[in-house]
Amino acid sequence: IVDDSKLSRAMICTILKNRFPDWKILQATNAEDALALNESVIDIITLDVNMPGMDGIMLGTELRQRYPEAVISLITANHQDSVRERADAEGFYLIAKPITEEKIFDAIGLETVNEM
Repeated sequence: IVDDSKLSRAMICTILKNRFPDWKILQATNAEDALALNESVIDIITLDVNMPGMDGIMLGTELRQRYPEAVISLITANHQDSVRERADAEGFYLIAKPITEEKIFDAIGLETVNEM
């Protein structure tokens, strides 16, 4: 989870931990911190689009090289066509704020608890 908003990180973390308590969840506040993580495998990545320094789309492109099999989702309140087009061009799933369990699970290809 990479987001400069502590609240957004906490919401995503809580959604995932409630459903998958055994998952290891890594958090970073910006691209620099995310790129400093030295994990051999990361399966799911959520990125805020608007962060200081490198934006989420640029970071996602970098992380795609390291983790080619990872599902990468961009989280944003910015619904401009240019953001959507850039995300689509990179193959990233776009999650519109506000963050919900359903949106997170749709992005990572899982059903919500209510649907099971």
